[in-house]
Amino acid sequence: MKSSIFCQEYNLRQTGTFKISKRAAGEKPVEAEVRRGPELPRENGLGGGFQLVIQTPFHQNENVLSQESLLRHVNLMEEISKYEVELYGERWTLSDICFKPPGPNFNTGPLAKLMNSLLDKIIPCIWITPIDCYWEGSKPLGPNPPINLGDEVSAFVSSLPKGNVTWKNLNPTAVMTEVGALFDLGPIGNFFERAGIGAAYLDRPCIDPLDVECPKTSPNYFNRCAALEKFNEWNIAKDDAEKVRMIFLSFFYQQSRKKREATNNKKDDDYYAYEESDYDVTGVGNATKSKNKKDPKEIMCLEYGESLLHWMRANPDRWGEFLTEKEFPKTPDFKKVPYLQILIAREKYFSFYPMFAVLRGKTIDIPNQQPLIEEYRETLGNTKYIVKANGNLQPYWMSMVRTWLESLDTALEKELRAGNLDAITGKPVKGKEKPAPEALIARRLVCSYGHNYNCTGRVGHIKMVENGIIRPESFYNYLTGWYNVDNMMYYVSQASFQPAPPVWHMGPAETVVPPARKLLYSQIPFYQTNLTDTPAIVDMIE
Repeated sequence: MKSSIFCQEYNLRQTGTFKISKRAAGEKPVEAEVRRGPELPRENGLGGGFQLVIQTPFHQNENVLSQESLLRHVNLMEEISKYEVELYGERWTLSDICFKPPGPNFNTGPLAKLMNSLLDKIIPCIWITPIDCYWEGSKPLGPNPPINLGDEVSAFVSSLPKGNVTWKNLNPTAVMTEVGALFDLGPIGNFFERAGIGAAYLDRPCIDPLDVECPKTSPNYFNRCAALEKFNEWNIAKDDAEKVRMIFLSFFYQQSRKKREATNNKKDDDYYAYEESDYDVTGVGNATKSKNKKDPKEIMCLEYGESLLHWMRANPDRWGEFLTEKEFPKTPDFKKVPYLQILIAREKYFSFYPMFAVLRGKTIDIPNQQPLIEEYRETLGNTKYIVKANGNLQPYWMSMVRTWLESLDTALEKELRAGNLDAITGKPVKGKEKPAPEALIARRLVCSYGHNYNCTGRVGHIKMVENGIIRPESFYNYLTGWYNVDNMMYYVSQASFQPAPPVWHMGPAETVVPPARKLLYSQIPFYQTNLTDTPAIVDMIE
């Protein structure tokens, strides 16, 4: 879900096989299959391979970081995501077999079932693609078919899009915020905040700002209404023979045109001629029409704005005739795409590989050697072959646990200061405001250490994370909490714990959060690039 659901942080996986699908422009995909050796079983279902799609340019040395190439990539990914195979009497798509992290569960409440169902359907496949940096990256994610929750739900939750809901129009954080103000969502809000999901794709730039669906919240949204006003002024001033004729696709416009042809003598080629009474912009008409009075400029934009965008896309050389250069549609600087390294093929090969640094519990004391593990990770990450985001390594399981615990520490301190929790026992104070779910989880964890449970002298006196170090005595208690409460982030982390922590749920009983068994195996993921030949591979290993 930044996730998101996130620029270059999704990947497709297939256990035991590394498949490459290479596609030149205009060609069908060709698959090559490379067998791998046996791997240690992983209960999180991530597997050990990538399903790769390599899109080659039309021409030798053509820049793949261009609007045209990226839009071709959008179309290709949409085609792949919608591809269907019939097997065993069922229709299968990529969404049925790809890896998806499990959705977080909502507490019981009037909308819990609805929100759980929405998340289950809308959580996308995990994949890595440059288009995920842009709004168009939402198009292949679907879901297909779109979700339609009905008019009643949309009216009740105003932040939900009306009609079909897809990643193209969904702002998940806005929905969570609105629903959270009405009902207790538990720690889900905390999860969304830490994950940095934000507005998902709605605040990302559009590869094509002239796309009719490019959202207004996009940083390079093109104001078609303002442009249409200037276009009309420019076009009306021309002689009839020089005026721009456009074909409009609006069904409503076509119907009103037929009506006008029977009632007036306006020219058929006068595209902006319309019957004012059709829209009731003059106040003339019956009382029913006057109730729906609208701004004629708004009506004009609704009817012809999309047609203007189509015309502008086909006539980029004429923008300057009615717009200043500052008013032109703004195309993103594609060279500034994060993780640019993975987009540049070396010697015609796509050199992008996953790698895991393995922590074995028999040789390292994880709770007491956290700084050593961080140093080990940073050392590996400093090599020139490791992909970084703005100079930073991607988060891994321990950094995610640390971030989660720090957010719980903050929640607990806030409730103690407000007097909603008893300063000695940490229990909720009667007659005070109900504490946040995160604070109650934090209290349960603070009181747990090993197989012991004791809140005296701990609540309000110790923190779960101090100076960047997770408290060693409770490390495995905290691991159990994170694994169960923040389960979605566990899957995203690719940690693959062996053995897996025990199942635990936050209940009313004052009992210890059971410690996980000592980790015998866990992973720190890295992505590598530029490994195009044997000398480079040897250099990376050394």
